[in-house]
Amino acid sequence: SKYHVLTAANGEEALEFVRKFKIPVIVSDQRMPGMLGVELLRRARELTPDSVRILLTGYSDLASIVGSINDGEVYRFISKPWDNQELQQVIAEAVAIGNRMLERQHGQLSLPAKVDAAVLVLDERRDVHGALARMAGNSLELLYAKNIQEALTLLESKEVAVLVADIDMEAENYLVFFNLLKNKYPQILVVVLT
Repeated sequence: SKYHVLTAANGEEALEFVRKFKIPVIVSDQRMPGMLGVELLRRARELTPDSVRILLTGYSDLASIVGSINDGEVYRFISKPWDNQELQQVIAEAVAIGNRMLERQHGQLSLPAKVDAAVLVLDERRDVHGALARMAGNSLELLYAKNIQEALTLLESKEVAVLVADIDMEAENYLVFFNLLKNKYPQILVVVLT
């Protein structure tokens, strides 16, 4: 077998494993007896913050899922019925990340004095750009685009690490744009405000 798999019947049992062993990846169903998956992953994060957490969900409990992703409790969520190949790929990625995280020396992580790649803010108004500029000071190169066309032009000429997009309308256009980004610039991390 490729991985050593521990199986728990409920959340408490899973947390016992987490306390006893170094576990790089935790995969949880959302609906379990006694404890929801998001609660298990939240508590697991307190015990082992470097483990990668994946949530399987068969119903659209969007608020708790989005909340969990924003709180850093869930690396990916996979909806049921899942595609076996996709699940294998996500687990493989998660194991690679989890092993690296657990093996690294637990030095204090700090922000570099200057980040080379830029942060691109896509927003019809400059509200988000202004807020980020106040927070980041001189540590980030902040770019601003008021529409998708401007963003595409900047992406051609600048190295961008993070795209922050404030979506008020035209959601369909943005979905097309994000798919394009994923294919052409897979290294860019996208943060969506809506």
